[in-house]
Amino acid sequence: YPDVLFPSPDLGAMQFIKSNRTIPVLMIHGQRDPIIPVHHAQDLYALASCPKKLVIEPHVHHGDFSTLFIAKQIKSFLASVAEQH
Repeated sequence: YPDVLFPSPDLGAMQFIKSNRTIPVLMIHGQRDPIIPVHHAQDLYALASCPKKLVIEPHVHHGDFSTLFIAKQIKSFLASVAEQH
């Protein structure tokens, strides 16, 4: 959604990201998303101090990720988190 349509107050994502220190977070965003600008994912990622990964796909729009792509990203992320522990 455009910035002007974001609810006020925030519905929780920012507060969770700011306070979470332990729960791993994987963010996947399409660079060409016309609904939610990619900077929203980048801003949340920058705030996070937990184990995290941000995947920005350059040729993807809003919600255009295949199930196979998402599954591969989750598997890779979980493997990297497991290696850290």
